[in-house]
Amino acid sequence: MLRPAGARHARLWADPGVSPGTGRSMIPLRKIALSLCAALALPACQVAQMQVAPSLAALDAVPVSGANPRKWNAPLAFGPWRSEVAYEGMKWDFALPLLGLTAGYATQPYRVVASMGGDPIQAECHARALTLSRSNLSVDPAFGKLPAFACAFRGRGDGTLRLHATALGQETGTLDYGDTRWELSSVHRFQGSSVPSGPPLGYELTGGGRVVAAVEVINQGRVWLDPAVSPRDQERLAVAIMVLLLYDPAAGD
Repeated sequence: MLRPAGARHARLWADPGVSPGTGRSMIPLRKIALSLCAALALPACQVAQMQVAPSLAALDAVPVSGANPRKWNAPLAFGPWRSEVAYEGMKWDFALPLLGLTAGYATQPYRVVASMGGDPIQAECHARALTLSRSNLSVDPAFGKLPAFACAFRGRGDGTLRLHATALGQETGTLDYGDTRWELSSVHRFQGSSVPSGPPLGYELTGGGRVVAAVEVINQGRVWLDPAVSPRDQERLAVAIMVLLLYDPAAGD
């Protein structure tokens, strides 16, 4: 039997017109401000930040508004880009006993519409998770072959985003518009520390052998976007960044 993650959350997430005003009652680890202290061998406590790729290090980070703290279905914005729609649908999950194991499935839809002065770009996305578990051990029965997060884009050409989770906790995939393709990967590097994070701190998009865009999903959120990228591709990358800012793994909580 399908069941929502929580009755209150189900009602709010299912109705884009409802605004609780206080944001999420529980914020996943990957979206909160982490603290770097003695465990990361830093001289003093400081707010954790993602280490940016050298190709973007000379750029000023663009702060994000609307990502964290997150209010359901509120707009996302950074630099000249702003969403007209940023919708997080109801999260559903279920568990079923199976030959001494527990089979689990979870899914959550997302929708983003953004316009940068022309026709809007639309993104329809789903986060999904399959698990087989016993006691405290859990595995992905698809062994990462099914994407944990998948999107279809319309506008500026048709595109797809596919993000796969690996056994080591990393996420890799692609953003593909046919005429242009970027490699997508999670970032686990803290600035100023050699100790990696468990959950992703953000994501990088690589094209032509170098990182051309990055987004930090912890703290308030920050974005780097190479100005040498064409205006059309900047719009494509910006909308992909918006869905990554919304995305939470379907197996979370």
